[in-house]
Amino acid sequence: MRPITQEKLDELTKFMDESAIDAIVISDWEDARDVNMRFLTGHPMDGTLVVLSSGEICLVPWDLQLAEDHAQADTILDFKEFPNRRTGGILHFIKENVKNPKPVIGVNQGIIYSVVLDLKKNIPGVKIFDEPSKITAKFTKLRSTKSPQEMDKLFAAGKIGNKTIKDIKKFAEEKEGTENDLSFLV
Repeated sequence: MRPITQEKLDELTKFMDESAIDAIVISDWEDARDVNMRFLTGHPMDGTLVVLSSGEICLVPWDLQLAEDHAQADTILDFKEFPNRRTGGILHFIKENVKNPKPVIGVNQGIIYSVVLDLKKNIPGVKIFDEPSKITAKFTKLRSTKSPQEMDKLFAAGKIGNKTIKDIKKFAEEKEGTENDLSFLV
């Protein structure tokens, strides 16, 4: 199950259709972190992804095993299979899956410029959506509002946190062990 709910993915694809965006590229690397990577796929860090206007998501992670263990995407590509390791996989995916001969690609405000340059250089006729702040605002709104399904998950996480706090308090009051023992308990 994807971290993003179907309702929110539908809202994102509706925004893309209304804005005539064929694909959105999200890049999350040491030099430019983007929380939307985890929001969309559950992948914790270091990778690039594409969201198509159909809702299909392709992830190109730095650590393939980590992605296979934690990410939920329709396609996961191994970056090692492409010459340009940061953008090669997404360029391939866009060329294969976006049928518009002059595709419009959206990027978030925090994306590094070299990714934009790679898109322009390698996809003939590409147009970069000229209002990245609208994309950033859309993702901020999607992440900040919670559906009933997301609220259920938050309440379940809160119960786990409350139990952990009680266990820590009991451990500390009984002086059962060392700091390492406490770390293991948590």
